Amino acid sequence: SSTSLKGEFLLTRNDTTKDQTIGGLLSAEKTFGNNVKTELGLRYSENYLSSTDTTSYNTNIRGKLQADLPFLAGASAFGEVEQDLNVSDKRLVAVGADYKFKQLAKMYARHEFISSAGGVNTLNSNQQTNNTVFGIDANYMKNGQVYSEYRANDAFDGRSGQAAIGLRNQFRINEGLGLNVGFERVFTVEGAAINDGTAITSAVDYTGSTNWKGTARAEARFTSTQNTYLNSLGYGLKINQDWTFLTKNIISIQSKDGVSGINKLQERLQLGAAFRSTSTNKFDALFRYEFKHEIDQSIAPGFFRTAHIVSSHGNLHPNADLTLSGRLAAKYSLESDDQLRTSSFLELLSGRAIYDLDDKWDVGINASLLANSDFTTKDYGLGAEGGLI
Repeated sequence: SSTSLKGEFLLTRNDTTKDQTIGGLLSAEKTFGNNVKTELGLRYSENYLSSTDTTSYNTNIRGKLQADLPFLAGASAFGEVEQDLNVSDKRLVAVGADYKFKQLAKMYARHEFISSAGGVNTLNSNQQTNNTVFGIDANYMKNGQVYSEYRANDAFDGRSGQAAIGLRNQFRINEGLGLNVGFERVFTVEGAAINDGTAITSAVDYTGSTNWKGTARAEARFTSTQNTYLNSLGYGLKINQDWTFLTKNIISIQSKDGVSGINKLQERLQLGAAFRSTSTNKFDALFRYEFKHEIDQSIAPGFFRTAHIVSSHGNLHPNADLTLSGRLAAKYSLESDDQLRTSSFLELLSGRAIYDLDDKWDVGINASLLANSDFTTKDYGLGAEGGLI
């Protein structure tokens, strides 16, 4: 058997509405001999809604049990419960199972009841959702899969059900050169047909060279109300033993049926350089520039948002037990529509130290400072941590 301690932290913020969710989870997992895994944890979250200027709080205790079924080889099942300690009708309950047979296919099913429409960090007393998914995933050829899935939802807007069927194929054209293609068709079998559509994906990756790697992906999704196109490009070049150049670009374009032009555009470009001292292996760093650009006519006519972000991340290992980490970043953003134009500048400085007490335990401390351009607004952070493997 083995025991591990797990921690999670979440921060999400909508830059337009200013809604924010912040939360964290601390849990312990223990695995027993016959592939039996248990989990017990505590979650805390805060949810701020700017429309009502209110904040709700959740303190949940959670448990999960997952095990192989002894009477059926290749089958496993799980049960999961999460309950708010202060409000009895804020909870999550989920059960599921899967069955693999002869390395050819997998059957799976899951049902979940949750007192939320936005996830386990936003449990509340006003929303209840049931989600059911079951399907089959089969290998019909080498590196080729076919799947069929049924998805049922029962929320406040009524009952709805969708069926999906799709194909995924991977082809090795040459040594280091691969091609991936996929197809999915979703159609409604019960309820309003608002998400019916077809998705086509393709991707190519090259890893044959010892000095550079590259990847490209294209995806198109067509529905009765809108079309979405996604493209991503990635490239990595090894300059020498210590330095590597990295770049990635993602662009998404969305158009609405009956409306001319682009309704929504999102682009994210990243350029960076990674350093690792291969001779001593005591220092590594990442230097990155990021550009974000967004156009969204659904927010306001002529709305756009841009951001320029520069950051540096470094890790120093004075010895095998101690790791010192630091981050320095700055962000300039501009937001505009047909009524208003605003800009902002933020700076971030943070540091962290982790020390291994022995093979199982480690402790750490971290501190941060977030400020605007003239340091008239400052947010400080200070924390301590401990880990058990």
